[in-house]
Amino acid sequence: MIFRIISLGILCVTICASKSTRSSLGEKGPSGDVCHEDKCVELVQEIKSQMGNATPCDNFYQNICGKWRGSLELERKPLKEKAVKDLAGLLEEARVEPTPSPNATDKLINAFQSCTQQAKNVLVLRNSVESVLQGYNLGHWPVQNSATAQKINPQRNLRKCRSSAIV
Repeated sequence: MIFRIISLGILCVTICASKSTRSSLGEKGPSGDVCHEDKCVELVQEIKSQMGNATPCDNFYQNICGKWRGSLELERKPLKEKAVKDLAGLLEEARVEPTPSPNATDKLINAFQSCTQQAKNVLVLRNSVESVLQGYNLGHWPVQNSATAQKINPQRNLRKCRSSAIV
């Protein structure tokens, strides 16, 4: 969890820093695309207060995490949760062309998609197994998460499958 918060903070600060100067963070830009809602400005101020004084090129860690107080954060922030959901959505939809030496953004996208794809594969496999069992009239066959406390009779289940291999 703490890794997610640090990663999100670094990503937010990096994006903000690439689009504006440090003094303009949280202020409304000429196109109106920088946040100006109270919650957003509050979050930006919190992030700015936790940034160190070093320049990113001299000491990136000190620049981003210099005054970090993450362990003191106790309350949940809806804006932060929305930012995490939005970031996850962007990472999910991103498409990266394979390259011999991908940059950090490409690596982040690939890692995120690899993790989420693995979770989807498990769900797809489970649904596929349940579908096959239904096709053989074995919908009651226990599958790990939905197993019941009933006594299971494997021989009866196999007989329903017309298997004579079991004695």
